[in-house]
Amino acid sequence: MTRYLLLSISIIGLLVWILFRYSTDTIDRLDNKIVSFYVDFYRTELAEARNQIKEIKSVDLLEQLLGKLSAIQRNDRLSGIKRQSLDLITETYLKRSENEKAVHWAEIWTEFDERDLPGAVRLYTAMYEIPERRAQAIESLNKLRIIVPESEMAARRSVQWAMEDGRLLDAFQICRTYVERTYSTFDRHWTVFWDTGSGFKGSQSQPIYPTVTGQRDAQFEVELPKGIVSLRLDPPPLARYFIQKPLLKWRELKWKDSASRVIALQDLKLRLHDMERKSGWLETTGGSDPYFSWQMPESFALKSRVIRFEARLDNPLPGWVREVVNGRESDQIELLVDQSGDQDLFTFYSLLQEQLTEKGLMLFREQLTEQRLMPLSKLAQAETIKIAVYWTLDQKHFSEKRTADKVVNISGARRFETAYSINSVVRRLRLDFPDSDDAKITIDQLQLVDTDATVPVDMLDANYVLMHNVSRVGSTFSLHGNDPHFAIQIDDRNIDQVLVQGKIQ
Repeated sequence: MTRYLLLSISIIGLLVWILFRYSTDTIDRLDNKIVSFYVDFYRTELAEARNQIKEIKSVDLLEQLLGKLSAIQRNDRLSGIKRQSLDLITETYLKRSENEKAVHWAEIWTEFDERDLPGAVRLYTAMYEIPERRAQAIESLNKLRIIVPESEMAARRSVQWAMEDGRLLDAFQICRTYVERTYSTFDRHWTVFWDTGSGFKGSQSQPIYPTVTGQRDAQFEVELPKGIVSLRLDPPPLARYFIQKPLLKWRELKWKDSASRVIALQDLKLRLHDMERKSGWLETTGGSDPYFSWQMPESFALKSRVIRFEARLDNPLPGWVREVVNGRESDQIELLVDQSGDQDLFTFYSLLQEQLTEKGLMLFREQLTEQRLMPLSKLAQAETIKIAVYWTLDQKHFSEKRTADKVVNISGARRFETAYSINSVVRRLRLDFPDSDDAKITIDQLQLVDTDATVPVDMLDANYVLMHNVSRVGSTFSLHGNDPHFAIQIDDRNIDQVLVQGKIQ
């Protein structure tokens, strides 16, 4: 009896091994069918609930569906259905001016996913419609906007409320923050994902800052292992980019001068998320998770490769910003800007207004980023270079009161080394370099010295909180603009000195 039992177990184990060894495609197809049936059932219920709202103005079916989905978590297969249902029910109650009910469901939405930006904005919108909660809604949205200044949804709603309340200067300040963050800068990191057959995952990815020239030509390189079957590029979350004529080039890793293959990405069958395909370019839609992915040729997987991505980036200027600058309140806003005594603000307003009405957005962008007058970099031949260090603790902004600068000698090997006296508790540290056009500086060592120890800063894993006219690949920083600088956040510590060692390329 024992013999037959062991034989049966062995046969079953063999069959299971054969199934998993040779029939993974069959298992995947079966899994996809089960999941598709599981999701389609609830998708059908959502469609029926949507029709009921449209035809008889009832949300009964939608509330019943949300009851069934109450236990669904953010990473569940049904999370998308639950998010759409919460979006629909809050929107419906807001249209009916049943604001307390809209707040109720929006709060459930934000509890379901506290990082969901549309859910947070919808919650504050519902709160704003309740007089006794209006101040709380404005304050909450302002905090959210500070965290994500590149969010058009949050900025536009804040501008709308400021205009309604007669806070015209505040409205323009919000526009300025949004434009400066999303329209004239491309300093935010992208992420490259690669799939070796088991799907895209965080362990097979690399964040990277593209090098962007004054003409907005973006490029970056990434070394990849062999065995890759598909690639994915994630532009910055919430970005509003036109990605024009994107190209991918690759060559063998061990042959630096080997011929590169080139493919035009817009010609491929791309999978898009929070993005749209246009004629000759791709466009992000401002969503929280934009990406595009595609399969690579079979030959790509045979060897380790270096890939190079190239594209031209652009930003559309939203109509609501134009309306603030050129709309019916423009004269009063201009007067308030003038009376504010803020010369930078007035210059920005005048430039924005002039270029929108007369010379077009191209010239506006060039003047805003000051790239037209950019001299060619002479750092590669310079015998000295001026590097400044700024620091802050509780202050919101860097200031000339908390800075140190030095003219640093460059050796024959193009290396430099310098030290700055700080003698202060520091939370954020900023390094400023001379104006240049695509010069590169490699920071080999950045050390923080106090009375007890010397603490090295890992330039690869540092917490970068600011990059202005600078892009980074590893510990090499490309300078491409006026006043290039970057800042990092560190644990609060008393710093006596900052030591910097590096090389100019």
